[in-house]
Amino acid sequence: MVPRMARALKTVLLVVVIVLALGLAAAAWFLVPAHLQIRSVHPPLPSPDVVRARVAEATGGPVKLSWINTSSQATPRSGVLGRADPRPALPYRLCHSSFVLEWEDGRTLLVDAGMTREQAKSFGAAGELVGGGPVDVNTTVADELSRHGDHADGVVFTHLHVDHVDGVRELCGGESARRLAVPLTPNQARAHNYTTAGVFATLQSLPCAELRELPDRELAELPGFPGVFVLQAAGHTPDSQVIVAALRRDGQPTPVVFTGDVVNHIDGINLDLGKPAVYSALVVPEDDARLGAVRRLIRSLRDEAGFAVLVSHDQIALEASGVPRYGDDRGS
Repeated sequence: MVPRMARALKTVLLVVVIVLALGLAAAAWFLVPAHLQIRSVHPPLPSPDVVRARVAEATGGPVKLSWINTSSQATPRSGVLGRADPRPALPYRLCHSSFVLEWEDGRTLLVDAGMTREQAKSFGAAGELVGGGPVDVNTTVADELSRHGDHADGVVFTHLHVDHVDGVRELCGGESARRLAVPLTPNQARAHNYTTAGVFATLQSLPCAELRELPDRELAELPGFPGVFVLQAAGHTPDSQVIVAALRRDGQPTPVVFTGDVVNHIDGINLDLGKPAVYSALVVPEDDARLGAVRRLIRSLRDEAGFAVLVSHDQIALEASGVPRYGDDRGS
């Protein structure tokens, strides 16, 4: 009996080893090329002086900014900041936001589109598995615009991950959907990995989305949306870009930087902190050296030129920023 049990145990262990080996091989099949790719994508970054000058020279820029919080979830800071975080016990609330820029003539541009309710529930369930609290599914961009009788003329994405893009599908629903300008930097139009390729294919299939590739410049202004610029950041995904807006509020210049997922917490900028090593190695293959250069560029624009910095996933920082929720000035 004992030899038979020993043979059975060896068989089980062999199967476990084979399964683990196959799993590691499958992971490496995706991860290794993605890591090699992200380390090879280094578009030129403009200097802070160049960004400051272009924004100062911009005319006809947006005059109103607000944000929409499609879903949120209490999450440990350890999930978004590396081990060097000096304050790991402080509260953090992960949110999935869309920013709304508006012009005097009524034009409206979204920076990211958040998620649909179904996708937000799925995303939140995954977050709970790694220590997050219950997800709050709040709204969608399409619902918020519709509620106030508004529309979007365009949307620019900080990068093509589902939690930044999924909400655009509802903007393209129905035969009466308005045409939606979608400006893309060259890397966003062409450079993808396994985390972005499927989302890009979905974006290409949307009937209302007019994808427009921008010129390959270190700081490109968006056609039709004066005073809004993109720079090719990379580092997080090959297509990641930072959005800069020459916003004027109450007649005063108030330039803004939208970080996307360069950081997921404002302390990533404040303290020049990257994300957890496991996240950057296994969840989304990142190049933290590149992200560090982008973090320091953003911090310089804030500290030396007065730019506001808005982090897509940091609800506490967004609520403290003074940027109003969309609809607050429109009534119920």
